[in-house]
Amino acid sequence: MQDWEALDEQIDRFEMMIPGEQGIFTSLHMHDWRPVFAKAKEIQATFNSRIRYPTKQARDQAWVRFNGLRSLAFERANSERSRFRSESKSIRDEILGVLKYASYGPLDDGLFTLATGGLGAFMPTTVEDMKAKAETVREAGRMLSENKQKMLNEHKDEVFERIQEVRQSHDHFWERYRESLNERRRESRERRHAVAEKIRANVRANKEKLANALDAYERVEANVDANRERLSSARSEEFAERVAEWIAEGEEKLQSISESVERIRSWIEEDENRLTELQARL
Repeated sequence: MQDWEALDEQIDRFEMMIPGEQGIFTSLHMHDWRPVFAKAKEIQATFNSRIRYPTKQARDQAWVRFNGLRSLAFERANSERSRFRSESKSIRDEILGVLKYASYGPLDDGLFTLATGGLGAFMPTTVEDMKAKAETVREAGRMLSENKQKMLNEHKDEVFERIQEVRQSHDHFWERYRESLNERRRESRERRHAVAEKIRANVRANKEKLANALDAYERVEANVDANRERLSSARSEEFAERVAEWIAEGEEKLQSISESVERIRSWIEEDENRLTELQARL
């Protein structure tokens, strides 16, 4: 086989290597054009080695044919890249659109708090809001996974980086949320401790009142008993009437003290029950 015949065969193989043009309604596939242009470079080098054809016309025809095929390859590769880039960009924009409101903005919550003092028609970000945002991020991740073969690396990287940024913002929310939750728990424990101490103080005070009331009861009871002895040995009707009045007053005091004792005991029992329940939560 003559050298020029071998070159013609290379041109034939080069033509067969050029992928056909993809229709606008077909699923886009990005070909690997590197072998095609490597073959073109090889053929160019063969031409440069001044391969001799039987006639100048035959060489010119081979060159025109090769050059036309190379131009066609460049045209189709550029068209394919352009269309692939356009579709890749469209997918990127769609995913980024899904992520548009998926991030957590602590500054927004801060501005809300400053502007409203925690009151108003709009509430700051909630746990349920963040759960919905997390689902949005998962959906964006699924979209990226399903379309990664249709996207340029730069667009995939852009989407992936945005997903990571949004996830980091979510991590910041949950960190703030845990800090806030721990702070609320600490404050709640402090309030319960304060309430428990107040109840203990009430119990101590009421036990002191109870002791004083019982002492008073004993004193009044002793006085009533003494007056009953005086009544039994009274030598005049006038003295007997006066002693009887003392006894009646003493018995009235005993009744009043007895009622106070029962009331104080109920307070102590109620507070001790509250304290037992509260201590179980400390």
